[in-house]
Amino acid sequence: WRQAQAGYAAAQRYLSAMELEATPAATTDPKALAAAFGAVATDAPVGYRTLARLQEAAMEARAGDLKAATTLWNDIATDGDVDPLLRDLASLLWCQHLLDTGDPGLLAVRLRALAEPGNAWRPLAEEQLALLDLRQGKTAAAKATLTKLSQDGTAPEGVRGRAAALLARLG
Repeated sequence: WRQAQAGYAAAQRYLSAMELEATPAATTDPKALAAAFGAVATDAPVGYRTLARLQEAAMEARAGDLKAATTLWNDIATDGDVDPLLRDLASLLWCQHLLDTGDPGLLAVRLRALAEPGNAWRPLAEEQLALLDLRQGKTAAAKATLTKLSQDGTAPEGVRGRAAALLARLG
C-alpha cells in the first residue's frame, strides 16, 4: 500500500512538472523546469525517478548547460537500478550531445555497444557512428554504414531518410 501511495504521489509530481513544461513561460526558463524535474527525482520510485532525471537532463541541455545534461545522462546510463532500455537511451543521448566535441574512442565504444543486433537503439546508434566516422575523416566507413542504414527495413523511416540524404550529399 505504501509503495502504491509513493508511486501515486510521484506520478502526480511528475505530471505537474510536465504541465509546467507546457506553459508558455516554460519555453523561456528551462532551468526552472530542470529544477522541477530534479525535485521529482529526489525521492520518487525508480521508474519516475528515471523519467524525471531524463527530463531534467533534457531541460539542462535546452538551457545550454551541456555539462550538467551529460552528467545526468551518464549517471542514468551507469545506474544499475534503471531499466536497461532507459539506460541505453541515456547513453545514446550522452553520445549524441558529445558527438562533435567528445573523445572519439569513448564515443565509439558506447555507440558500438548500442549498435549490437537486438538493441532497440541500434539504428540510431549506427547513425551516430556514421557521423562520428565523418567527424574523423573516415568517409568510406561512414558511407558503408549509411548505405546499410538507408536499406534497413527495420530502421525507422526517419533514420533511413537521413541516411539516404546524407549519402546523396556525400556523393
